[in-house]
Amino acid sequence: MTVSNGWKAVVSHRSGETSDTFIADLVVGFNICQIKAGSLSRLERIEKHNRLLEIEDHLSGAARFAGTTVLAGKSNVSR
Repeated sequence: MTVSNGWKAVVSHRSGETSDTFIADLVVGFNICQIKAGSLSRLERIEKHNRLLEIEDHLSGAARFAGTTVLAGKSNVSR
């Protein structure tokens, strides 16, 4: 509903969260353009970033990284 109403969705993990990487799959599965997983300073954050890289590798050319265009509201992600 968020995206269909013109809003940008952001999924965020909680501080002190476990190393479960489901949040990365959730973001990609729902075509959410942003994930807030923190810097690469703690293991549970690194694991989430690594999962995103695994998903990208698995999808090959079927997915595109939206990059900083999301911040400008000009997402290059196909809808």
